[in-house]
Amino acid sequence: MKSSSVQRLVAALCFFVTLRSAAQPAEAPSGAEPPETPGTARARLLFEQGRLLLDDGHPEEACTAFEASDALASNIATLLNLGLCHRASGRLATALDYFEKAEALASQKGDEERKAAAAKDIAQLRPLVATLSIVVLDTSDPDLEVIVDGKARPRTTWFVGLPVDSGRHDVVARSSHREPFRATLLVVDGVAHSVVVPPWQPPRAKRPPTAHPPTGEAGPAQKIAAITSGALGVTSFGLAAGFAAAARVAYDDSSPHCTVFDVCDAKGVSLRHDAAADATRANIALAIGVVAAASGITLWFTLPRHPHPSTATRVGVGAHGVAFEGQF
Repeated sequence: MKSSSVQRLVAALCFFVTLRSAAQPAEAPSGAEPPETPGTARARLLFEQGRLLLDDGHPEEACTAFEASDALASNIATLLNLGLCHRASGRLATALDYFEKAEALASQKGDEERKAAAAKDIAQLRPLVATLSIVVLDTSDPDLEVIVDGKARPRTTWFVGLPVDSGRHDVVARSSHREPFRATLLVVDGVAHSVVVPPWQPPRAKRPPTAHPPTGEAGPAQKIAAITSGALGVTSFGLAAGFAAAARVAYDDSSPHCTVFDVCDAKGVSLRHDAAADATRANIALAIGVVAAASGITLWFTLPRHPHPSTATRVGVGAHGVAFEGQF
């Protein structure tokens, strides 16, 4: 029944706009533009369709109409309504982007009323938006590029938490001389997320078979590296816990300044920003700790070992795997 009602309203609107266009040129939204062209008339019609759909509880269809209208003739009202429909659809980062575009256009055109309306929506929405930062541990490769959801992420924003919509996101780090790094994460609104791109390790060269394993204290450098990596991992875990606690405190302190719908005053917004920043630092420290701890464990358990006094062994690496040969 609701869908039929919307269709009747849209059909009636189309008929009304057609009669009005035939009778006289329609006024532009600002009241200061020249008579409408067929493109701007179509944009106006799509805008009105979007308003009907949004008011009738169909934000997805409304976004489609507003986006088509914006492609024909962009204006402040269309951008504001794109923000509203995307927010109603749960795409908070996309909504924030449209509100910021509306604020910029309103400032450019001197429309203080709509600029203030956009600024209010931005202030309410920003603490609720998730962010994603890319932590690249080795930035020395000039050919390295990071792709997020099929779009290249500029190097200047790798370590910056940029707004992202909730849901699944795919991250790929690739270069001309390395295997690509891939990661998939599920983003939750209001949380600062990060993806750590580890340094690239070239493949190890194959060792020829040796008749006798080395004697004495083997692998001192590897042992030092293992201990150092482990210590770095423990330190990073401690930092992550500290930052997480700070984020929790800042978020709790903001509660008296925010409503149950997460609408905050200036103090609440500031505290939410501090909480998000500490959460980002905690995620980065945790990711570095995981990488360092894993590296330390791997280095420690791959240390060369002393041969057993009553055992002589030979180890060879071939095309089909590892061959062991021994005498007991």
